[in-house]
Amino acid sequence: MEQLLIKPLKKKSADDALIPLINIVFLLLIFFMVAGSIQPSVPVDVNHPIASNIDNPIKALPAQILLTQNNEIYWSNKKISLTELQQVLTQQVPTNINLHTDKQVTAIDLDTVLNVIREHKVQGINLITQKSMAN
Repeated sequence: MEQLLIKPLKKKSADDALIPLINIVFLLLIFFMVAGSIQPSVPVDVNHPIASNIDNPIKALPAQILLTQNNEIYWSNKKISLTELQQVLTQQVPTNINLHTDKQVTAIDLDTVLNVIREHKVQGINLITQKSMAN
């Protein structure tokens, strides 16, 4: 007599339904990592001036200068003096600089920092502002 071999049916587990969900979560994670831009944090709180019209957002640059309300200067998250800023720019001249200033900084204080930057032939200075709430 010949016996028929009957294979037992595999039970579907709940884990099999989770695999597509896990794939979608990883794809979304990769999408937001690529599409999103991560801005470096600033060491102190700076209240940026408000711009009425922002055409194109500024990309984060490795060369960033912070000028606080108390006229403190920060370079690479480190507080430095104006003469130390001149030394840093002499050692490494970046092509572009993002300049974060507090809106309470006077034009005279801003001009002294800008003059140091201009002396070192920096090609571009981006003044970082915040978008107006009216837009």
